[in-house]
Amino acid sequence: MDNETNRKFDSVFKHGILTQENQVDHSYSKIKVSPDKSKQKPVTVSHFTYRIFTKTDKEIQNSNFYKDLERCLGAVKGKTVHTIALTRDYIMAFLNWLIVAQFFTTPPINNILIVTTDCYVYTFLVKKGIPVVFLHVYDILIYPFTPRKVRKVGKQTHWIVRLHTWRIINILGYNVMSYDLDSLPLRNPEILFEEYPDADIIGQAVGNYPHQVRDAWMFFTLNMGTIFIRNTPGTEKVWETISKLTEKFDRKADDQVFMNKALHSMGLTWDSPPIQLYGGSKNWDLNAKQENEFLFGPTRGITTDGGVVVIGVPASLFCRFSCNLNSIKNYMIWHYPSKVFGGDIWFLKQDWARITLDSEKKGLDWLIKITNQEELRRIKLLAA
Repeated sequence: MDNETNRKFDSVFKHGILTQENQVDHSYSKIKVSPDKSKQKPVTVSHFTYRIFTKTDKEIQNSNFYKDLERCLGAVKGKTVHTIALTRDYIMAFLNWLIVAQFFTTPPINNILIVTTDCYVYTFLVKKGIPVVFLHVYDILIYPFTPRKVRKVGKQTHWIVRLHTWRIINILGYNVMSYDLDSLPLRNPEILFEEYPDADIIGQAVGNYPHQVRDAWMFFTLNMGTIFIRNTPGTEKVWETISKLTEKFDRKADDQVFMNKALHSMGLTWDSPPIQLYGGSKNWDLNAKQENEFLFGPTRGITTDGGVVVIGVPASLFCRFSCNLNSIKNYMIWHYPSKVFGGDIWFLKQDWARITLDSEKKGLDWLIKITNQEELRRIKLLAA
């Protein structure tokens, strides 16, 4: 953010917003809903991950976060929850994602679970009428969290708690569709899920690591920026494998590494392996070329251990480095690597912070006011 935007953003947070973490109100704990018990199942072994860093199963299941998830998911209609997580640094990217999911995606995405570990973000979104669940990282992690040989602890924290969020959603009887903030749903991916009712996992086959798995699978892995995990006996086996692989792991935590390693260790092979002559590269143009050449349609894989069915979705549907506005009508997910703000698909108004300060509107009415309607119409015409 530039200095002017950052100043306005600071004022948004200081306008009647709680600023102390211990003042965070777990609002979902106060919502009285009747959980759909048909979607829940008794769990004797939780298969949580990274046990060297995390609390016991009982402590996690008794945490505010677990209880809040249980209560809010009890009000969900359907079997699939779409989840997105953010902190203060990514509020603009999140708002752009939410605008896309509500006003661009066809049909619009329902059952969106927003999770934040940032009390500022939590109180801001609550004030603006956007449902959100607060996750105190030490509901999951043992204090202090000190992985070895890691410079950016925040990113490691995000990956660990994200895995636990997915796991808890499955435990509670729901399928989970997870997005990175730069993974924009142009068409509702539930359309694709229905085409593969036997699939346990559906993922973006554009990953470049872990390298040994990429080489074994002929140069692609599943990218965790867009991943669908069904609540099935097959995924229970995957969670068990990830739990075992990470049980004594005390270094860099990465959900993409261990999801792919688990599937590889379970003997996953693909029906239609890609044909190409080069592996992952730091050269984005080369990666874009690679994405468009190595896989021309969804490929099915199955593990020898547990019979887990995995669908790898190519860049022609879930684009990554190869995202191009000229092909936008073909894409279901636009996942161009962009952790900064702006880009080809950006509908958040530049003066959104000023509009927010000047407006009492909440929820979708507020979201409409901070949306660049002209740009939204322009990109919709390109995608038509």
